[in-house]
Amino acid sequence: MNKILKIFSVFLGAFLIFVNMSINEAKADPVNLVQNSSFESGLDNWTIVQSQSNIASIDSSGKPEEIKSGNNSLAIYYNSSYTFKISQTISNIPNGIYSLTVYAEGDPSEGNANIQLFASDYGGAQITTNIINTGWGKWVQYSINNIDVTTGTCTIGIQVETNGSYWGTFDDFSFTMTSESNIPPTITSIKPINVNTIINNPPQLPTTVTAVYSDGSIRQVNVTWDAVDPIDYQHIQSFNVYGTVDDSVYKAQAIVTVNYKSMDLNNNGIVDIGDLAIATYYYQIESNDSNWKSASLADINNDGIVNLQDLKIIAQQIF
Repeated sequence: MNKILKIFSVFLGAFLIFVNMSINEAKADPVNLVQNSSFESGLDNWTIVQSQSNIASIDSSGKPEEIKSGNNSLAIYYNSSYTFKISQTISNIPNGIYSLTVYAEGDPSEGNANIQLFASDYGGAQITTNIINTGWGKWVQYSINNIDVTTGTCTIGIQVETNGSYWGTFDDFSFTMTSESNIPPTITSIKPINVNTIINNPPQLPTTVTAVYSDGSIRQVNVTWDAVDPIDYQHIQSFNVYGTVDDSVYKAQAIVTVNYKSMDLNNNGIVDIGDLAIATYYYQIESNDSNWKSASLADINNDGIVNLQDLKIIAQQIF
């Protein structure tokens, strides 16, 4: 009995360890999508736009008052008024709800600078939150929550506008998904198609086209084409036909090219005098004649009769 209890205890302990590991894994921190988020690689992956040169620098002083974590932080300073913007575009991400954070410390002068953490290009209007520094070494985390990304991309960063000298330090950017989006992906483009048809024959348009969605997926969707005017395919030319796709502001496009029937009547790979001879043989045969099935191959312009026009088209190809 004791042996059975010991075996049971071992299995129970192993099971509890497995459950605990699974729970810890499920609670793992979300992935930070910001590249070089604490400036350990200098300004790599970041884009800077500034009104004066040398506003930004990498602080490697090692002082905890100036570096939140790691070895570096971003420091900005200029001795007169300036504008400054640092940003990073995060692309190819799943649509969903995201959170953006950054740590900041710096000049506590009220009214001296307008400093904002921002998120843009995510599928909605730019979102900002004000950064109000309280002094040297007084790190505060600022955040923007509930960023509903619907375009598979988001640009994040800091923007500063001063009316005098201002200094500040930023570190540990973070951009993480907090939940999946409840908004279904939308069509962002529809790929045009090419269709060939024989003169005097209406083009055969497909019932579906290829649509690209905001989450990066590619799907076949049903299309309703506009009516085609017969005059459009009675001439050798190219023309466009447009179609409507449900739940999309984008139109489908078919580029239709109208061609003559094949002029290689003897199937020898070239258009030559032999083809002209065959067409001449069937000259003046019409679609209601008994031998039209054989003669129809010489009806190059597909108008129901082998006539001088067909011979002329072949001759122009030869000579």
